[in-house]
Amino acid sequence: MQQKQRFKQAFLYPAVLLAILSGLYTPGFASDHPTPARPQPRRIRTANHALLQNTHVKKNIIYASVDSADLKLDLYIPKKAESPLPLVVWIHGGGWRGGSKENCRALGLLEHGFAVASINYRLTDVAMFPAQIHDCKAAIRFLRANAKQNDIDPDRIGVWGSSAGGHLAALMGVTNENKEAEGTVGKHTKTSSDVQAVCDWCGPTDFMTMPVNRRQFRDNNPVDALLGKKGKRSRQLVELASPLSHVNKNTPPFLIMHGDEDNVVSLHQSQIFYDRLKVEGVDAKLIIAKGLGHNVGQSPESFKPVIEFFQRTLSKTEKGLSSETDKHKLPPTNRNGTDTNIRKKQ
Repeated sequence: MQQKQRFKQAFLYPAVLLAILSGLYTPGFASDHPTPARPQPRRIRTANHALLQNTHVKKNIIYASVDSADLKLDLYIPKKAESPLPLVVWIHGGGWRGGSKENCRALGLLEHGFAVASINYRLTDVAMFPAQIHDCKAAIRFLRANAKQNDIDPDRIGVWGSSAGGHLAALMGVTNENKEAEGTVGKHTKTSSDVQAVCDWCGPTDFMTMPVNRRQFRDNNPVDALLGKKGKRSRQLVELASPLSHVNKNTPPFLIMHGDEDNVVSLHQSQIFYDRLKVEGVDAKLIIAKGLGHNVGQSPESFKPVIEFFQRTLSKTEKGLSSETDKHKLPPTNRNGTDTNIRKKQ
């Protein structure tokens, strides 16, 4: 028995550890929802490479400069699509302190007749809020002001983001014509930053109620870096940063998706936001991703509702419905109006 134990310690355990670190083995846990397979970045890059063969790609366009630093975006325009094109702007996540426009999750929309932009914005190591929303709105103003030369329809612009990017996308949607959120970044300050549709993946919506003392953020809470430490935050700033505070009857259509096992941003944040949208009569849908955590994009099934949502809301056809959407209806909803059909891949 002791010899077997020594064998495990000397050979088996290091081998397993090496396999885990290299990604060849993922340990299982007792759960009704198995751990999803590790992502395959090489395959993803290959798929994107093939997709971009039919796309005009404009990288590192400077949309504004702040304090001698350039703010940049990437623009992707399908070569053979009918123009002018609807545009969807991807806003990356990363706790407002990390992430990059290089990890654009919206490129799949190129196959469905959309132009796509992916933007950078100032992170919290450079500036606190409201710098982030000011930058996002400046990017929309720049894209709208330059729509004609890029074959973009300036009246059909949507935004989509995940986590911190979901928060900024949601805030974009509820602050159309809000002067405090608008800012003065960039050269096109007289151009509208309004958006016509919003997809929010698991973004915070109410910083008055969002738990901030979670274990993984005990010593380095991203909300503290965004808004200041709890107890010292300006209530006015917290309200300005909270999409829930700005919902009104003129808010554009929303698709909200959130995992029911999210331990970073509580599902409750999306539920109360959805409820407020419905009270105001906004065209809104909440999809609860069963068995998924903070990144609902783990499931390939998560993308179909997004594509259909933007086809419906940014289409020029009668009643805002494209032929593609007519063929592929969204899944049925349960009694409280939320969709629970997206599940973790088994």
